[in-house]
Amino acid sequence: MLAKKCNFSCAGLQVWNSIGIVRCYNAEDGNSIDVEFHDTSLHHSLHINNFLKHTMATLTEEVLALASEVQDETSRYI
Repeated sequence: MLAKKCNFSCAGLQVWNSIGIVRCYNAEDGNSIDVEFHDTSLHHSLHINNFLKHTMATLTEEVLALASEVQDETSRYI
């Protein structure tokens, strides 16, 4: 499954597949990521603060993976 990049100059869709939809939103008071699963009997929706400015995502039944471009020379791990 390929990750899709979200341009942070505007809100956008990061992933839409058979599992669900991942969207990013930008507002003056902060950025956020919403995850909606098609089968809500297995997973509930998620709302995540995007303070690390993730621009890429992929979604499976078991994993939501988020990534961003390198901001400086030091890599970040969470």
